[in-house]
Amino acid sequence: MVLETAKCLTPPALEASADDSKRYARVYLGSETCEWLLPNVEEIERALQTWRGVTILTPPVTKLGLARIQRILARFASHPTPLEVVANDFGVLELLRSKASFTPVVGRILSKNFLDVSHGDTMGVTTGKALDFIRTRYRVTRLEWTNYPRKLTFPGDDVLAPFSLSMYYPWQNLTTSRQCVFRFHGVSPTSRVDRIGCERRCVGRAFRLRYPGMVEEALLLKGNTVYSDTGKIPYTAGELKRLGVDRLVVATPNDSAKASRNA
Repeated sequence: MVLETAKCLTPPALEASADDSKRYARVYLGSETCEWLLPNVEEIERALQTWRGVTILTPPVTKLGLARIQRILARFASHPTPLEVVANDFGVLELLRSKASFTPVVGRILSKNFLDVSHGDTMGVTTGKALDFIRTRYRVTRLEWTNYPRKLTFPGDDVLAPFSLSMYYPWQNLTTSRQCVFRFHGVSPTSRVDRIGCERRCVGRAFRLRYPGMVEEALLLKGNTVYSDTGKIPYTAGELKRLGVDRLVVATPNDSAKASRNA
């Protein structure tokens, strides 16, 4: 099994991809938490010219996000380079269900419905029937999850055998809100939220959060999501292979920005 490497890149920060495209085999283009950061058709076309593999990363969505994803699927349905689409919303999986030219993947937000790590150091499966359901109904053969600071023990049975696993590192998404510190900056509390657009001012910017004496972990706030640093991957290459992990995804919440502000 070959271990593939990929990097998340939030549009419109595509200029920094030239060197990375030589180091990583695949780019994840988009956002797993914000539908305003979905790539447009032009950004995807540019990525296809630079990267060997392109994955469209999609978040939980409203009707606005579903409409944007539908336009993407319509545009690239017959493209010679097959596209992966990471879904963190069952509505997106339904869109992909009849789109045989796209490869559906269950993202690390949605996979929390199937993979459970709340009990000690064991990666549990909520129910094997649910995994069978998404595999047969949605053609899903890849699940994504997050690296943890400690090694996890996986289920002893073969319930995960039909799936390949992608591991995100080093940042784990802890919690996501509808509110964004950039999008709603300076907006009156009485304003209509549904009439406020987005200028993607969060791209390349993150706040470092510190709670002296209360929280030891390094936390970052980007847009509407708080992330924690899980550190280095605690598994050897052989252990990753035994776990079924064949892809490592570098997820940097500040999109490799050189500077971040303190909060």
